[in-house]
Amino acid sequence: MIEKSGKVVPGPIPLGRERMREFRNHLMLFYTGLQRYANEVLEEQIENIKRERINDKLKILYELVSQGIEVLTNGNSILDFGDLLNTAWEIKRTLSSKITNPRIDEWYERAKRAGAIGGKLLGAGGGGFLLLFVPPEKRTFVRNALSNLREVNFDFEYDGSRIIFYNPS
Repeated sequence: MIEKSGKVVPGPIPLGRERMREFRNHLMLFYTGLQRYANEVLEEQIENIKRERINDKLKILYELVSQGIEVLTNGNSILDFGDLLNTAWEIKRTLSSKITNPRIDEWYERAKRAGAIGGKLLGAGGGGFLLLFVPPEKRTFVRNALSNLREVNFDFEYDGSRIIFYNPS
């Protein structure tokens, strides 16, 4: 939750196992192979916030969070979450000229044509990982459309962040 002061307060979203499984089954993650420095991506966005150029867009993004939680918890069609992600994508890409680029835009559009409903870049933008919301029956089409990207298998972690240490000896 984001308080009016702007403070982010993490909290649980009450989802049953079946709803969580349904949500997870609609997600695909791809590594773009593009690297960027978050500070370079965020500098322009921060300047736009200071100049109040994008405040109306940030308010919409803020509202999309509660709408997303509502979709996940109300038992209605999970596909509505994909629509919210797509709306957020369209808004987010206008916050700074460095959030996306022609290659990322092309991958996103190819994924949409293949059946993805929405998606987002993880992190500040400009590269890294592309998370897509895809109906399970469309996964193969999206995978084929993005065959030049590496698909990354993942799952949700229910215990929170942890440091993982591997010692081969």
